Amino acid sequence: MRLSPSWQKSLSFFAGVSMLAAIAALPITSLPLLSRLMGGTQVAPPSVLLACMGLVFILPVTVARKALLPAEWVPLAAFVAVALAAALLSFFFPQPEYKQLSIYREAAQAAVTLLVGIACFLSVSAWARQPGQFGWVFRLVNITGVLIVIWSAIQVYYTNFQSGHYPGWALAVHDSISTQSLLNIWYNKRAQGFAYEPSWLAHQLNTFYLPYWLGATITGYSAFRFRSWRISAENILLILGVAVMFMSMSRIGYLALMLVIAYLFLQLGTAAARRLAARIAIRRGLARSETEYMEKRYRMAAGPLLMAGFALFGALSVYLLSLIDPRIAAIFEQQYAGSNFFFIANNLSLAERFAYWGLGWNVFSLKPLLGVGLGNIGFYFETHLPQFGWSLNEMLKLIFEGNTLVNSKNLWTRLLAETGVTGFSFFVTWLTVVYISARTLMHHASPLFRTLGWLGVLAVIALVGEGFSVDTFALPYYWISFGLAVAGSFTARQSTSAAGAPAPGVEHD
Repeated sequence: MRLSPSWQKSLSFFAGVSMLAAIAALPITSLPLLSRLMGGTQVAPPSVLLACMGLVFILPVTVARKALLPAEWVPLAAFVAVALAAALLSFFFPQPEYKQLSIYREAAQAAVTLLVGIACFLSVSAWARQPGQFGWVFRLVNITGVLIVIWSAIQVYYTNFQSGHYPGWALAVHDSISTQSLLNIWYNKRAQGFAYEPSWLAHQLNTFYLPYWLGATITGYSAFRFRSWRISAENILLILGVAVMFMSMSRIGYLALMLVIAYLFLQLGTAAARRLAARIAIRRGLARSETEYMEKRYRMAAGPLLMAGFALFGALSVYLLSLIDPRIAAIFEQQYAGSNFFFIANNLSLAERFAYWGLGWNVFSLKPLLGVGLGNIGFYFETHLPQFGWSLNEMLKLIFEGNTLVNSKNLWTRLLAETGVTGFSFFVTWLTVVYISARTLMHHASPLFRTLGWLGVLAVIALVGEGFSVDTFALPYYWISFGLAVAGSFTARQSTSAAGAPAPGVEHD
């Protein structure tokens, strides 16, 4: 494919505009206009559409320049092939009927959401190649992060101190950018930002915003030059972002954040053991092998201490959360002592979640190799819902009054049920490859590339927890986080290869 330099320049410009617009639109998850155009779906983030436009512009340039795409997309491509094959094969096997819904329509919608999510990953990883591009992305992240914090604070103020009596302008603004009303009683006293619901706000913070702000805080990087008393915008936004995450009162959000903190405890212990062993080795003049052995011993000794420290931190965190979240406070109520597990889960508003997860697992047991096909898990709702689910009001209402197809509300059980152990394995392999790729950047000489490494690593860890709540492929946050990390790793590899030697300051684990 041949393109003139002027065409390449023009397409690159429009790709950049589309990608930056996609980053700017990330806080919005369900734009009303886009939702109506997509048939009334709840998941309607404009950033996905803009990222797809960016991919349309950048791919011809990539092909014309004979540029390479990051190798990290290969296991993802294998997962897509398995997922689409499972969807096609499902048409040749009998499926339970459910409320006269079409298996073809549901499979097509599921395939489209998967493909647009992957388009977000490919567009970012193919577009971002220069430090200036990453800089513009992170400036927009900070600006949109400020807007999320302000809007969430306004919501918490009016729901907690004004009895939910919002001024007309606040309702008008929110209704123009979200299909979910601020007056929804289910989300009373909870921040939802610009997202459809509070758990989606926690998801976007945990898988995109907080990993960047935390990574930048660790590396000392900032997208802005100005600082006050050595405090950067990212440092401040990290604190405010964690506060907003707590204001969302998302229990899965808490879990994802705790996983990230556990990883930081592990990294802290490893770094301390390495530094201590290095200092002793210098004093005693030990050989490298002796130093490595000493470092391993220190790590083993630090393990129980770190676990005890994290357990204490976790217990304190749960106690503090119980002061602001009635659902967590209910865990400590004496009325549940001696009760069975499902009675407790029902009274803590968790039984419905377990029922959805059980549905996914039961469907997986039917066809464990390739699953029942994308989007088909809901057709088995009546036949494979766990027995205790039939005693839950939400499930009975869905069965007798609902007219939509349910899902497992869990990314991991959805992958198992709809793509089988084969698709699940390829997806997990891709996550592992992204994690390893991001890890290679964490010791880079450039603070920017180290930040990209932390962004990718922390986003992968957060997704492990967030996957227990969000099961859609259409939310772009982890796709874009992974795309940025992979783009940074690819750029670093290309510059090292062009130089013919390892880049200064790069360490190899």
